[in-house]
Order: sequence, then C-alpha cells, then structure tokens
Amino acid sequence: IVRAPGRSEDGSSRAERRKLRRSQKRMLDAKRLLRKTRFLGVKKDKETGKLTEKSVSDLNIVSLVASYEEDKTPRFIARKARKAEDEAAANVSALAVRKAIKADKIEDLSDIIESRVEFTMKKEEELEKKGDSFFDSAVNAFKNPNFRALTLAATLTDVASWSMIAFQSTFYQRTYELDAVEYNKLLAFVIPVAGAIGGLTSGYFSDRLNAFQRKIMLAGGTILCAPLLAESLESSSYQLSMVYLFFGFMLSEFFRSPTAVMTRELDPENPSATVAAHLAVRNLTAGVGPLAVAALISKGGLEIKDAMLFAPAMYILGGMAFWYADSLIEKTKVETQRRKSAISR
Repeated sequence: IVRAPGRSEDGSSRAERRKLRRSQKRMLDAKRLLRKTRFLGVKKDKETGKLTEKSVSDLNIVSLVASYEEDKTPRFIARKARKAEDEAAANVSALAVRKAIKADKIEDLSDIIESRVEFTMKKEEELEKKGDSFFDSAVNAFKNPNFRALTLAATLTDVASWSMIAFQSTFYQRTYELDAVEYNKLLAFVIPVAGAIGGLTSGYFSDRLNAFQRKIMLAGGTILCAPLLAESLESSSYQLSMVYLFFGFMLSEFFRSPTAVMTRELDPENPSATVAAHLAVRNLTAGVGPLAVAALISKGGLEIKDAMLFAPAMYILGGMAFWYADSLIEKTKVETQRRKSAISR
C-alpha cells in the first residue's frame, strides 16, 4: 500500500497527530487536578511570611477542560461516521418512498386516462344507438352478456310454467279421475290468484331489499317452488294437490316483477327495444316445455305425473341461472361506478 509521506494508516498528518496528543494531555491534566481536590500544598507569602494553601482556580480548570478538543478523538470520529451513514441511508429510503409515490400517481393517472377514453367511447356508442332503429336496438341487446344471462334465466322459468299449465287439466283427469266440473273452478282460482300474489309480493319487496337480498328472493323463490310443485304431482288427494300447487305457483312467480325492472335497466337508452327482445325470446322458447312433456309421455312411456316433473327440474335450473345473472349485473354496476369515480377525479 502506498501512502503519502508523513501520513499514518488512517490518513492523518503529523500536525493533526501532534494536536490530538496535546488535547489528550490537557484532558489528562484536567482530570488529575480534579482528583487532587483543588489542593496542591502550601506556599509562603513574600510580604507577611505566612504560609497559605496552594490551590488551583476554577478558571484554570475550565480552561484546561475547554482546551480538550473532543471532536478530534477516534471515538467521536467513528460516531460521526456512523451518523453520516445513517443519514445517507435515511436519504436513500426517503428517495425510494418518493419514487414509489410518484409511480403510484402515474399509475392512477393512467387508470384515469384509460377510464376517460373508455367512457368517451361508450358515450359515442350510445349516441350511435340513438340513431338506430327499433329493430337494430333490439338486435344489439343480444351483445350484452347481462341481457343474455337474464333472458336465459327467465326463459327457463317460462318453459317450466308453460309445461305445468298446459297439462294441469289432463293431470287431474287422469291421476284423480275427476270431471272438468270438479277441478275447473279450483284451477281458475289457484293459478291466477297465486300468480298475482307472487308477483305483487316480489314487486313490493324488490324495492325495499338490497342487491344481495333481492338476489336471494329471486333465486330462492324460483328454486323453492320446485319441491312444492313436485309434491302437488305426487299428493294422495286432489285437494292437497291444489294446496301445494297454490304455494308452489306463488313462489314460481317471484321472478316476474324484479325481472321486468332489471331488463329495462340493462339499456336505459333503449328500454322498450330491450324489453321487447327479452319477451320475444321467452315467448318463442317457452313452447319447448309442453312439447318436452308430451314427448316424455308419448315416446318415453312415462305417466303424466312423472313426465310433468320436468317442470320442477326446469325451475331449479332457472333459479341457479337467476343467481348467476343477478351477480353478473351487480358486478357490472360496481365496475361502472368505479370508472365514473375515477373520471370525476
């Protein structure tokens, strides 16, 4: 290792080392004076000839202590170096934090820009839709996944209800060997009254429940009607069968009022076209229910009460589809609200 002439291993010069030694010597002298408790012996007064005690003044001690340069000691130098390292580490950490905050701001800004672009594009699409015809708006409704999910769920329940209603009279004739006079009045009361009560009840609670509670009512009512309707097909008497049919059909109509509102909310710009497309699909597809029951009776060789169990099975599938559709719609609403809040910032 090559060092400059007169420099020690720590890089200090001869003058600095001499100054440090003098400072250390002064400190040792000050400590020694303090240990002697300010008494150094006796001295003779030249004028009076009396002997008095020799003492060191406070000024001398203070000057000795003050001459000690503490900042030149190796311990202080090391402590100062550690402090400098700590300050450097703190500065690096602060710089890293500032960079991270800046990166987050940049990322938030990019999200806002992306949301604004998407919002602008959506507005342009809505303006284009306004110029479309009624038929074009109805066709465009099928591009919305929420519309497809909700329409599928409602269609499954319509398939089930049509298959029940179409064969209800034939069921009571063959199963309980009744004349039309005996069951027509009961059916004329049970089906419309139960349907009206179910629709009004679901409409009343739909406006007062939150999103999750409405989903439970919509899907739960559709699923719970299935065992009641199945029991109405297997009852021992037609009176008991009518009781199960009443409550089962009432629960099966829980979907109508909420579905009508949800369908209009899917496309506020063209609600009539959306609802028309929704109802068209349901009416065109619901006829599959009676055809399926007839095929199970004629080609499957099943009794009518066993073939009509097709309806409760479809209600269960419809309830599951309603749960999925409602969840998908709520997820879309949350994402739309998040974009709007980002744009407002």
